[in-house]
Amino acid sequence: MIRFNALAPLTLLAALAVTTLGTGCTFNDPLETKGANGVAEFSYLATGCLLTCSTTQYQVLQGSSVTAQAQLSQRTDEPFILRVKDSAIGTLSHADQSCSCGDSNSSASVDCNASCPGGKTKSVQVSVDVQTTAAGDTTLELVDAKGLVVDSAPMTVHAAAKINASVSSEPHGGARTAGTAGVDGAYTVKVGNDVIVSFGATDTEGNNLIFTQHGIVPTYSDPKVLSVTSDVIDQVFSGSGTEPAVAHAAGNATISLKAQGASTDVKFHVVK
Repeated sequence: MIRFNALAPLTLLAALAVTTLGTGCTFNDPLETKGANGVAEFSYLATGCLLTCSTTQYQVLQGSSVTAQAQLSQRTDEPFILRVKDSAIGTLSHADQSCSCGDSNSSASVDCNASCPGGKTKSVQVSVDVQTTAAGDTTLELVDAKGLVVDSAPMTVHAAAKINASVSSEPHGGARTAGTAGVDGAYTVKVGNDVIVSFGATDTEGNNLIFTQHGIVPTYSDPKVLSVTSDVIDQVFSGSGTEPAVAHAAGNATISLKAQGASTDVKFHVVK
């Protein structure tokens, strides 16, 4: 079953951008992982996921934050928490639990203490933001109010070996065109143009690494020539796997992209 939440539209936009780099999941990839006990389904909500990503299919970028979630339709009147078994690999923040009533045609959010009307099934979704502090294999555990593990699924964290990036630019409010680097490896853009840098990361085996926030950090060599956009709308809809920028003045500038284990420089010639 496809899960939707408030972040899904933004995540989808970012995922489509990252997919063009060959680092996102595809429509054929599983959206969730069935837990070891068959009670819950586990998934990630992250850049590189078209909607959600299976925890067994994808690895998480070390040094990033990723949203992990579990959904179940059993014992729905109980509070649950989602945790990482090995706290040396991931620490937790911003935990949440939400409930819904639905059938094959529709679903609506309800208070978790409420019962569903006849013919509707109640589902519980538990989510948590995981700050990945070290590489390694661990387990996501769904725990009940008594501290007992109800279900679990694997979680793997890897450092980046390579960062992939692509560039597109457009006159402000105009049509976007894909950029092509010159023989010196730099992209040429015009003063006043909006610039979008889309990026993703892979590990030493070429596996796609996903993240929700701050997995890959951009820095600017000369903000007077090229800097992150001040347009709030562009910032909101850019997603975690893209960096919206604007070219201010003629000159040379670089956006450096850095992740745990890898970095790359995206070079620009800004011309009038």
